[in-house]
Amino acid sequence: MSRSQAPGQLRPLMRLRWQMVRSPVRKAMVVTGLAIMVLLVTFMVVVTVRAVPSLDLPVDLATQALLVYPAALLLFMVVAVVAPFLAGGAIELFPPSQLVAYPISARTRFAASLLLMPLNLTWLLQVVLLTFLVAVGGSGTDRLWTLAAVTVAFMLTATVLGQALAWAGTAVRQTRTGRWLTNAAALALVVLAAVNLNQDTLLDIANSSPLLPLLGSGLTPAGPRLLVTLALLALVALVAHRAGVLAVGWTLRLASETAGHREGARQRRRKARPTVDSAVLIVLLTAVLRSKPIRRGVLLLVVMPVAVAGVAELEWSEIVALPGLVAAGAALLFGVNAFSLLGGGAAWLGSQPLAPSAVLAATAITVGSVVGGATVLTTIGVSFFAAGEATPAEAVALVAGAVASVAWITATAMRLSVRSPYQAELRGNRDAPAPPGAMAGYSLRLAGTVGILGLVLVATAQLDRPDAALAIAALVVGAATVRAVLTLRAWAVPENRTRAMMTVAFG
Repeated sequence: MSRSQAPGQLRPLMRLRWQMVRSPVRKAMVVTGLAIMVLLVTFMVVVTVRAVPSLDLPVDLATQALLVYPAALLLFMVVAVVAPFLAGGAIELFPPSQLVAYPISARTRFAASLLLMPLNLTWLLQVVLLTFLVAVGGSGTDRLWTLAAVTVAFMLTATVLGQALAWAGTAVRQTRTGRWLTNAAALALVVLAAVNLNQDTLLDIANSSPLLPLLGSGLTPAGPRLLVTLALLALVALVAHRAGVLAVGWTLRLASETAGHREGARQRRRKARPTVDSAVLIVLLTAVLRSKPIRRGVLLLVVMPVAVAGVAELEWSEIVALPGLVAAGAALLFGVNAFSLLGGGAAWLGSQPLAPSAVLAATAITVGSVVGGATVLTTIGVSFFAAGEATPAEAVALVAGAVASVAWITATAMRLSVRSPYQAELRGNRDAPAPPGAMAGYSLRLAGTVGILGLVLVATAQLDRPDAALAIAALVVGAATVRAVLTLRAWAVPENRTRAMMTVAFG
C-alpha cells in the first residue's frame, strides 16, 4: 500500500478489525448498542422539542439550559483534550507492533483515532449533555437548528484539536525533560480545576472565555454571523487536523514503543523462590511494575482524585461512590485481560507441570493487589482532605463500598480474562489490554455496576442506615464469591486454559 493510496487505508483496516470479531453475538451487541445510542439521542431531542414549549414550568427551563451551555462547551473541550492524552495519544485499531511491517500513513492513524473517539464513554456523555442543552435551549428560543449547527461544528473542531494536542504530547513525552514538563503541566491543570471547582467559578470562566460568542452565533438567525462562525470553526479544525497528522508522524519517527525496555542488557539473576506458586506470583507482579501504561494509569488513579480533594474539600457523601470507580479504572488497566501480563511466556508456562489453579490464583492475587491497593490509597488520601467529619453511616458506607467494589471488580476481571483473552503487550504508551470495542464494553460494564452500587451506598449514608450498607456489601461479596467459583470451574477445563494461554501468547 503506497502513500498515494493513504486515503484508502482506513476502510480496509476497519473492515479487518470488524472481521476479527469472530462471535456473531458480539457483533450483534455492538450494532445493537450503537443503534440504541442513536435512538436514545433522537428520542431525547424529539421529546424535548415537543414537550418544552407546552410545559408550564415555574422557571424558564430554556433560559437555564442556555446559561449552562457555555460551561458545557468548556467541559467538552477539556474532555476532548484530556481523554486522548490519558490514553497515550489515541485509541488505536491495532497494537502498533502489528503494523510495523506495513506502510500505514500518519494520516490514516490520525483518522482512525478520530473515528474511535466515540468509544470513549466520557466523551460520549459530554455529547449527550450538549445534545440535551441544545434541544432544551433551542426549542425554547426557536433557534434549534442554528444552535445545533454551531454545537456540532464545535464538537468536531474540539475533538480534532484534542487529538492533535494528545499526539503532540505523546511525542514530547518521549524525552525525560518532556515527561517532566507534561507531568508538571498536568498537575497544574488539576490544581487549577480543583480550585475553580471549590470556588464555583466554572460558569464565570466559561462566560469570560471565547466560547461565549458561540452561544450568540447559535441564537442569531441564519446569516453572515453564523456563516463566519462556522467558517472559523472549520478553519481551526483543518489546521488542527494538519497539525495532528504532523504530530503522529513526529511520534512515529521517535523512539519505538518499547523504548526504555533494554532487552539486550545484562539482567541480574533473581533469587529462587521457595514454591512454584510464589515464583509465578513474583513474575506477574514484576510484569505489572515493568509496564509503562499500567504504572502511569495507577499513578493517575491515585494522584488525581487526591489532588482534587486536597483543594476542592469534597463532602463525605461525594467520596462514598469513589472507591468503586477507582477499582473499575484499575481493572481496566490490565485486569480485564490479566493473562496478557505473561506475554509470549504464557505458552511456556502453560506447558509446565503446574496445578491448574496455580496460575489462576497468582493472577487473581495480582489483579486484586493492584485493584485493592489503588482503591485503598485513593480512599485514604481523599478521606484525609474531606470536609468535616464523617458520620458513622458515611464511614460504614465508604468502607463497605471499598470492600464490595474490590471483590466484585476482581472477580469480574478474572471471569473476563478466562472467557475473553486477547494478545496484548502492555509495554508501549498506547497499549491496551483489549481491542477498542471490547474496552468500551468493559468500561460501561464495570463502571456502570460499581456506579449503581455507589449511588445505593450514598443513599444508605444519607438515610443513616449503616446496617443496610453492610447488608448490600455482603450481598455483593457473596455474588463475587459465586463468580470466582464459576471462574475456577471454567479454568479447570483443559480446553479453556489452553485457549487462554495460546491466545495471549500468539493471538
